[in-house]
Amino acid sequence: INEFLSKKSADGKWRVVLVDAVDEMNASSANAILKILEEPPHKSIILLISHNPAVLLPTIKSRCAKLHLAPLKENQVASLLRRYRSELSEDVIKNIASISGGSIGKAISYADGNALEMYENIYSLATSGKKFKTAEMLKFCDDVVADEESYSLFKELVLKFLTEQARAFNKVEDTADMYEKATKTFKETEALNLDKRQAVMTIMVAICRIY
Repeated sequence: INEFLSKKSADGKWRVVLVDAVDEMNASSANAILKILEEPPHKSIILLISHNPAVLLPTIKSRCAKLHLAPLKENQVASLLRRYRSELSEDVIKNIASISGGSIGKAISYADGNALEMYENIYSLATSGKKFKTAEMLKFCDDVVADEESYSLFKELVLKFLTEQARAFNKVEDTADMYEKATKTFKETEALNLDKRQAVMTIMVAICRIY
């Protein structure tokens, strides 16, 4: 950061530094950035992203202006999707907006991938309960582990599904337990290099038993 801010912009405009996330700094890096905040260079903006401001040094917080960034509303995400992905149908836009968590970046990523199809498959299998078709479940698991990107997307979307079920007060206690179980399964699978297909199967079958 010091090296970057020591240089002048080619057109004499502002220089912007983004620290993501300042919560992860150790004592040395926190003190280093504090010195910059005490005497910021001319025409410089330093943005510190913090997910837990309570852990920041009081001296850092006292030198910053707080900007609370809330998620966008669904209708705002939908409006932006219409602008940036005008080729999408209205139904697709609304469905993507509903699972984007208020993030237009996430919504665009979902629109450019197969996120909506995967989420709908998760929902369809989960709500089929114990009557799910084995062939459909096996195909779904195979598709999920086809590549790392698809598996990562599944991890994100299945937890999103459980979160939405909890918000809808749908078997809240069981859903909360399932969320914890799924999170633990993902961590163990990664840490111990276990079979990802088996992890997906275990989670989905457990979810089916709830709904």
